[in-house]
Amino acid sequence: MMLQAENRKVKAIALPAIGAGLGGLDWNDVKKEIKYISKKYPNIDLYVVESYKP
Repeated sequence: MMLQAENRKVKAIALPAIGAGLGGLDWNDVKKEIKYISKKYPNIDLYVVESYKP
């Protein structure tokens, strides 16, 4: 996703807590990976919505 965004000159991405919940993964593990990968793309702002209350 980050590589595609970089190629398309996207400046910001927002996403939910993917992989957790129905995906069955531990959110803390997923969040570490997202942070690690996003550091390789300093020109893209990544916003992760960890909890949502309508």
